[in-house]
Amino acid sequence: MPEIETIFKELEKLKKEVEAAKQERAEKKGQLSEKMNALQSFDVKSIAEAKKKTIQLQKEMEKLETEIVSGFEKLKESYEW
Repeated sequence: MPEIETIFKELEKLKKEVEAAKQERAEKKGQLSEKMNALQSFDVKSIAEAKKKTIQLQKEMEKLETEIVSGFEKLKESYEW
């Protein structure tokens, strides 16, 4: 009979592990849903699109930064500081 008790204990332990895994899965699913909604607010439907858009925006930012620095240099040349 002690074997049956051990089996029941092991089954109860496994049941708790399964429940914990289900809970974690539900939480991860909710987090994923929130992140996908956030992506859609940027008119992006997937992670791949988000990566492409990020690269595009970084290039635009670098271009603007270059323009700002160039404009500042021209101002410095035009006016004595």
